[in-house]
Amino acid sequence: MALPQGSTLRSVVATVTEEYVRRVLGNVAACDREMGDAVVAVSLAGDGQFPDYKVSAIMDTDTGQTMTWQSFSGKTHRPLRIAEEMQSFWSDAQMTRRDVSTLIGEIRGFKGVKRNIQGILR
Repeated sequence: MALPQGSTLRSVVATVTEEYVRRVLGNVAACDREMGDAVVAVSLAGDGQFPDYKVSAIMDTDTGQTMTWQSFSGKTHRPLRIAEEMQSFWSDAQMTRRDVSTLIGEIRGFKGVKRNIQGILR
């Protein structure tokens, strides 16, 4: 059964592991360091258990136009071959590096940093 359009890592969080999300974050962070403004979309093929994913860089912030940096196997986190990438259907919803980082924090039970009114860390 395929995932519905609009699926994200957050949509499949119940079927993946913390390690999966951590490795996705590592690849998104690598793109972010190299190209800036990285986003990730999941493949709609399969049942959502360790979906393949595509990491892209936002090239035009006004239009949201992206350029694919690399697509990865959800099982190995190694780059997909071009033929595999071309056969995939990708979700039109994406998550930023910050979104994925927040998600892994939620998985790990982090509440986030609390600040007082003046913005000083508690």
